[in-house]
Amino acid sequence: MSPRPRRLAAPVAVLAVVGAAFVVGDREPVTNPDPGAGSPSSASSGTPAPPIVSGEEFCAGFGSLVAAREKHLAAPAPETVQGIRAAVRELDELSAGAALSESARGGVEFLVEVMGGLPDDATAQDVVEADDIVDRQDGVEAEALAIHIGETCNRPPISNAR
Repeated sequence: MSPRPRRLAAPVAVLAVVGAAFVVGDREPVTNPDPGAGSPSSASSGTPAPPIVSGEEFCAGFGSLVAAREKHLAAPAPETVQGIRAAVRELDELSAGAALSESARGGVEFLVEVMGGLPDDATAQDVVEADDIVDRQDGVEAEALAIHIGETCNRPPISNAR
């Protein structure tokens, strides 16, 4: 596997740490019965519309992105870049109907923009550099996304430490 920077911001930690939780986690994803729970913006913006994408569907979509990214890091090829792009498109579509706070949605949008912009001939180093770009993103949106995934996917709290 390619060398990784020691410091990880929340979106990269989301991919790495939640990815590990998807692989070794023993609990099933849960659907949040209260879509506004844990969403800082839901209390101030009124009642959100009911989600049309369940928490389980969103978690599966995020898990697909984690798996595609790990597959590319292990064996970079144009096909694995296409796998990342397909997973990014799926996550983008799922996030539109998921019960996300505005900040968490911003985290997804930035992640989709960066990872979806990888060139066809992206190397493992290119993915690491994309991670570095995500590393420099505003932490509020990244942290909101990390919290949403931790709560919705019923995973342990996400830590930025490695």
